[in-house]
Amino acid sequence: MYIRRLLTLTLFLGAAGFCYAQPIKGTKNFTHKKVTVKISSLEQVKAESPPPVKVPNKNWKPPLLKVSEDEVIYKEPLGFRTTGIRTFREQSPAPDTTIQGLGDPGNIIPPDVNGAAGPDHLMITLNTEVRIMDKKGNDLFTTSLNNFWSALPGSSATFDPKVLYDPYEQRWMIVTASGSNPVISRLFVGVSATSDPLGEWYMYWIDTDAQNQAWFDYPSIGFNKKWITVSGNMFGGAFYRTVFVIDKPAAYDGEETIPYTRFATTQAFTIVPSITYDSTTEDMYCIATSSGNTGGYGYIKKFRISGETDNPVFEYQGAIGVPDPWDGWAGQNGNFLPQLGSSEKINAVDSRMENVIYRNNKLWAVHHIYVPAGNPVRTDVQWWNLDTSGVILQRGRIRDTTNLFSFAFATIAVNAHEDIMIGHGVFSSSQYAGSGYSFKAYYDDSSSMRSYYQYKDGEAPYYKDFGSGRNRWGDYTATCVDPENDVDFWTIQEYAASPQNTWGTWWAFLKPSFPPVADFTADDTIIPTGEIVNFTDLTAGVPDNWNWTFEGGDPASSVLQNPDSIQYNQEGTYHVGLIASNDLGTDTIVKESYITVSSSILPDVDFRADKEIVCTDETVTFTDLTKYSPIIWDWQFDPSDVTFVEGTSSTSQNPKVVFDKAGSFSVTLTAGT
Repeated sequence: MYIRRLLTLTLFLGAAGFCYAQPIKGTKNFTHKKVTVKISSLEQVKAESPPPVKVPNKNWKPPLLKVSEDEVIYKEPLGFRTTGIRTFREQSPAPDTTIQGLGDPGNIIPPDVNGAAGPDHLMITLNTEVRIMDKKGNDLFTTSLNNFWSALPGSSATFDPKVLYDPYEQRWMIVTASGSNPVISRLFVGVSATSDPLGEWYMYWIDTDAQNQAWFDYPSIGFNKKWITVSGNMFGGAFYRTVFVIDKPAAYDGEETIPYTRFATTQAFTIVPSITYDSTTEDMYCIATSSGNTGGYGYIKKFRISGETDNPVFEYQGAIGVPDPWDGWAGQNGNFLPQLGSSEKINAVDSRMENVIYRNNKLWAVHHIYVPAGNPVRTDVQWWNLDTSGVILQRGRIRDTTNLFSFAFATIAVNAHEDIMIGHGVFSSSQYAGSGYSFKAYYDDSSSMRSYYQYKDGEAPYYKDFGSGRNRWGDYTATCVDPENDVDFWTIQEYAASPQNTWGTWWAFLKPSFPPVADFTADDTIIPTGEIVNFTDLTAGVPDNWNWTFEGGDPASSVLQNPDSIQYNQEGTYHVGLIASNDLGTDTIVKESYITVSSSILPDVDFRADKEIVCTDETVTFTDLTKYSPIIWDWQFDPSDVTFVEGTSSTSQNPKVVFDKAGSFSVTLTAGT
């Protein structure tokens, strides 16, 4: 029934000739000259002291954008789909780990929380600071946002940073606005020279309005194989949107200036380019919210960028409507989200689109909305899944129909299996503002979403407006797929920290389950008779059951994830097998002739010292690296003027030594079985 109705509607629209595409005129130009900066050589400085970079606009309201019937390219019939939530639902899985991010220096609102994961690093970009971390949460480099861009003119007035990682060409990219008046407004664009964010970056800047009539705000960023696309809202004597389509290969090559095309339009607000998980697709898509309630329908708008790298075509393709309307804004100066311990509500800004993902020839997008339309009492997170023609494949809402909880400032990520993670804030009069996410496995029901998981609780009430009357929060967050395996997820969210009236940021890392792909390794595969081997499970997919078989081993089987001390007493060459399983499936791997046991094998001797240039009172630790399971060690020093310390001796496997006199020493290790 579902397929038949969807097919009939699609054919009807096609037969009616619904092709609304309207090209938008562009202007070609070049960025200002490149500056190359090695990030690790920058000074690590804290966020600048008050006054804040930007005081929030006191009278902000989003533009009212109506939709006419002639621009609608897809309209879902009333009753065609329900976004209701089942009474009993599985909760989103708990994170595998959480990591503290950057905190509030006290001088800037909103923080504009953003971040991304690379193969080995995490990056956080806020209005205050930029931090590069390892994936265990160790701070490798932190500096102010202004100092990060210090090589470019206008770096003392930066705001609204966003960062992405390109997994196909192993590059980072950051965009940031600078200067909130038409004369000095700039867009900063930076790309890393390699996958190491601590290394060199190519930095460029763009004059966002050569006529000096409007200034550039709220950049949104996406990419595909051809372009880095950055859109923004223009404020001043004119009010419109710009989309900068930048030559990505030229940026990655570090050319002196990069060609780009600037498009301007009034057909939408906050046009969000897609983050493209495809290394070959030619076109790029953008999504924007539009009227939340025109004739009982809520609408979003779709755009496309096509053409050659140096000659992009930007077109508005039309509006997509659903019979579930919403409001785009509410509250006292936008202060709408409830919190525990204070009558002051947190600012929810508006229902603008937050981010867009392109994957497998489909689009996913997310934003928060005010419901019910006409008299909103809460915010829901609304997510979309479209095909590239604009037909809705799935859509849903993260919501609490009891009106106790609101969810806002959402971002979406989609992995290689089409699992979905949406990171978002959690707001209620029964708790302080917290950090959460909602998850949908690829095998869950279409348009469904599991109940949210709050991974970081708020700690205190929050109010900070710098005299604007707007208790600013957000304006956005970040959720992404880990490029190491294209399966795991990271999200960084804001929460109300302690002491009161401060914000903080926190990461969550999630490894979703999928049918296992079995694999393992051993610490030794060639051993003498009578020695033991330790095995480590490397299975992908989060298995929860393991069945090992060890031909020639003692014991001959195990159900542990990482069995150790498997002893081999007879010469020979032996197979090792592993069956790994979880609720979604089972996989088997057998590594034939994996373990070789010999009675005549001799150790392959090797070792290292933790330091080679020392003072006479320093302790040096020697570590045995000998292969093939030695059990006898004899350490010799020439000259012999050394003292073994901390209970070690010349026959210890890993001795600790103090050299009694200055000079050069030779060290010899003899190992045996």
